Amino acid sequence: MDSDDDLVSSGTEVWSFCMGHLRVWESVHCLCADFAGFCLFGKRCVPFGSRRPLDDVPSGLTCALHAMPPQMDDEYESDLGSDEGDGDEALAMDSETEEVHEAKVDVLTPTELLSAQFQAIEEVNSIFQIPAATARHLLAHFNWNKERLLERYYSDGDPDRLYAEAHCVKPENIQTNLVTECGICCGDIQPDESVQLPCGHPFCQSCWAAYFREKVMNQGTTDIACMEYTCDVLVDEYTVSKPYPSRNPRAFANVPLDHTIAFDGFLLFQQLVIVLLLKDDQETLARYNYLVAKAFVKHNKKIQWCPAVNCTYALRLELPRAQPVTCKCGTTFCFKCQQEWHAPLKCTMLGRWLKKCADDSETSNWLSSHTKECPKCHATIEKNGGCNHMTCQECRHEFCWQCMGDWAPHGSSWYQCNRFDEQDAKDARARALDSRASLDRYLFYFHRFANHDHSSKLEHKLWQLVEHKQREMQKANFTWIEVQFLGKAVESLQRARSVLKFTYVFAYYLAKNNQCEIFESNQRDLEMATERLSGFLEGEATDIDLSKLRLEVMDLSNYCDRRYDVLLDHVQEGYEKGLWEYNDEDMRTAMATES
Repeated sequence: MDSDDDLVSSGTEVWSFCMGHLRVWESVHCLCADFAGFCLFGKRCVPFGSRRPLDDVPSGLTCALHAMPPQMDDEYESDLGSDEGDGDEALAMDSETEEVHEAKVDVLTPTELLSAQFQAIEEVNSIFQIPAATARHLLAHFNWNKERLLERYYSDGDPDRLYAEAHCVKPENIQTNLVTECGICCGDIQPDESVQLPCGHPFCQSCWAAYFREKVMNQGTTDIACMEYTCDVLVDEYTVSKPYPSRNPRAFANVPLDHTIAFDGFLLFQQLVIVLLLKDDQETLARYNYLVAKAFVKHNKKIQWCPAVNCTYALRLELPRAQPVTCKCGTTFCFKCQQEWHAPLKCTMLGRWLKKCADDSETSNWLSSHTKECPKCHATIEKNGGCNHMTCQECRHEFCWQCMGDWAPHGSSWYQCNRFDEQDAKDARARALDSRASLDRYLFYFHRFANHDHSSKLEHKLWQLVEHKQREMQKANFTWIEVQFLGKAVESLQRARSVLKFTYVFAYYLAKNNQCEIFESNQRDLEMATERLSGFLEGEATDIDLSKLRLEVMDLSNYCDRRYDVLLDHVQEGYEKGLWEYNDEDMRTAMATES
């Protein structure tokens, strides 16, 4: 296997030990029948000649498909050393932390997202024994749900239909066309310039490049179909092999590594062909790589983007559910709905509240309380003077504001305005009172929700005060560990503020009963504890002995934490035992469905 030709001819044998992953060429280039990429780890890669299964190699030494996280690159030797510990001790630790691992949240970089795609492709490829390109298209067709794909693959008696639905060619049906004329520009194509999909339709590289740019930049898609009219076969990793029948990896040696853009050198064949065609268009390459990752996350229920502005991380949770997750950028949010963490609310309740605040539904309540409708055209009219003679600006109808009757009889013997109609008056008063009560109730809870939200934002400034106070205490012979109570107190305060904010949303939808009374009592206790801790940290803490300050703050923050736990435990108990009753029929139905 010393020559290039020997290497190429033995590709199948080499693949047999590495289960469909990359084969490493020398110390820089990697190539095989299904994937290509550039190895960033140089001589740390495991050479193909070692015949050592890649799964047995420490993560810091492998190539693209088993790439170590970027932050581990400089510490790979120490990581290897850490594996040489006591096996019994490791097993004991695994047993003790099993529950923690089940709820573990992984924060993924764009590179690690691509690695997750590789892993999913490998799992399907090892079962079906089909090209990785085809496996990727099948997974994408089933929204990266491996279980659904397996069920369909083995239950459907017509695999050809499955491939057609996924817009890919069955491996044994891949075609090669020796036509030397581009089907778009009708120009001559040199043998080394033709780019063909598995369907066999040939086009020149310049036409493909223009087509890629249009699809990626203007249409925002990575599902790029063949340019042949009526052909819906999608671009796949096999495409790049057509211009290079020898599969000699040196053919890619002139592609600079800086064209790997967002994925640090980990390239699928599909990406590599775009690098070759668009090597001078880094904007399109960056856009394409972003769309690849976005499409993968969009259809994977276990992965969510961090909602923070300009954050490129994604978070993975093996058991997707409503729980708080924290990104490396510091943002904490609900994994299920991607809103800020909203305990004690369910996602459904938060969604309805945000919609209520965002639209103008409560504006209609204000209008009902302060305006009337024209009796003829029903336009909304607000009285702006003392005279009861009203003229609608829409239809010019004249009526009496007091009795809402036609104005013409007023001043004649038919005048009825002074005669009281008990039923009409009762109905009108009821409508006005209902509208007023509904508006007042909404504003009561909304103002308290908004106030705690505003207070939470202002209290972020407390960190500066805390850092100053910590420095003062260290100068007074307190150790660094002893002054950390101030930071923990601010964290307790911010947690309590967040929960208090959403307790007012919860209370807005609750029907009055004994459980509601207990909840409001817990809410009051937590609010009092929170305000006392906030006031102490912001004001009273400036003129107090440092030793007393430490004791006082620790007492207040501990009490605040206890009230926080009591309130959330009670709400959770109510959810589990069905104790909560809601004052809105739609909310009752929605909460029953979510439970």
